[in-house]
Amino acid sequence: MTRTHQQCIRRATLADAANGILPDAPTGVSRIRVVLYGRAAIRLRAYAEARDWTVVGHFGAEFALGTALADQPLWPSIAALFEAHRAEGIVTDLTASEADVDDWIKQRGAFVARLIPAGHHETPATA
Repeated sequence: MTRTHQQCIRRATLADAANGILPDAPTGVSRIRVVLYGRAAIRLRAYAEARDWTVVGHFGAEFALGTALADQPLWPSIAALFEAHRAEGIVTDLTASEADVDDWIKQRGAFVARLIPAGHHETPATA
C-alpha cells in the first residue's frame, strides 16, 4: 500500500506520541536513522520505512568485484554520517560480510541490516 506524505507524517506523529516523544522536544528519543547502501533502492527504502526508520542517505553500490567496502569511493561519505552521529545503521542488499567494516560499525554502536537480493539463494554453511 502506498501512503501519502500526510499519512506518513501522521503515522510518525502517532508513533512518537505512543512512545512519549513530544514534538520539537530538545531532548528525548529520536527515530533510528539509517543509510541505504545497495542496488535495489526501492526495496531498501521499503524495508527501512516498514520499521519506521528515518533514511538519512542513499548511496548506490556500483563497484568492481573484489574491492573492499572500505576502499569504495562512497565509503568516506557514509563514514562521515556515522562520525557525525547522523546515522545508527546501514541497510544494504550486499551479502558479503567484511570483518573490518563490521568491526568498525560495531565500535560505533551501529548495526547492519543485510537483505538477501531477489533471486539469490543462501546456502547454509557446513561445519
